Amino acid sequence: PQRRWSGQNRIGTSVTRHLLSMIALVPLAGALLLAGVGRDRDRLLRAIAWATTAVVFAAAVRVAFGFEPRGPEWQFTERVDLLPSIGASYAVGVDGLGMLLILLTAFMTFIAVSASWGRDTTRLKAFYVAVLVLEAGMLGVYMALDLLLFGLCWALAATAMCLLIELTSGDVRPEPAGHGRRRTLIRLAGMAAAPALVILLGMVTLHLEGRALTGARTFDLRAFQQLSLPIPQQRWIFIVFFAGFGGTLFGVFRRWLTVAADGRAVAIPFLLAAVFLKMVTFGFLRLSLPLLP
Repeated sequence: PQRRWSGQNRIGTSVTRHLLSMIALVPLAGALLLAGVGRDRDRLLRAIAWATTAVVFAAAVRVAFGFEPRGPEWQFTERVDLLPSIGASYAVGVDGLGMLLILLTAFMTFIAVSASWGRDTTRLKAFYVAVLVLEAGMLGVYMALDLLLFGLCWALAATAMCLLIELTSGDVRPEPAGHGRRRTLIRLAGMAAAPALVILLGMVTLHLEGRALTGARTFDLRAFQQLSLPIPQQRWIFIVFFAGFGGTLFGVFRRWLTVAADGRAVAIPFLLAAVFLKMVTFGFLRLSLPLLP
């Protein structure tokens, strides 16, 4: 018989069965490992960041080859109930769009880290930590099947992107001294977190409306795809999601334009921002359009 790759219910190693979790958690593990390395050990910092993104990219390629276009809609699925009282769970899986964006994100991050190998910066450690956290957040968004997990990964990616841009701006602009720089970082984190809170508001509203109609306590995306909300509620939640996704796009892109106005700004954050902006579009395609037609 012809041998076929299967992304769903394939008997294999535990690594294969939990491939999506590995893809999402390896960048966080790499960031934690970097946090324990001295700032003056540039070669080791670069090696850890490069090896981490290489492993993630290799795993993403395995997902792409294992994905069956004619198979189930959601493949490589994993689920662990975390808070059954409210329906929150760790649920991940990929469809065709998510698989492509996971592969693209892993590839672009690997290229960005590779291109930065010879970069001269005094904040190399913070730069690589931000890159890996950004990668983990974006990959989590593309595979999340639980809305709360989606929102958490979104906030993580948006905050990391803002901090990464701020680190880049420090390479081309004088750093504020003392408390001024701390206030700048807090402001950028707030700029990323505020839209995420708006998105969370929309998710909680969607959860409550679904619970009122069906009695089920869940944040599972697949359950909401089968739900038909009244038009007024759909409009309200759509506006909330639009404000959250649009606010993320406006805040991050506006800050990036401020930094990119200086011709000496490096190109790596631009590459990451290009992938990040696709995440904003993905938010509309994953939540707003299919759930709130």
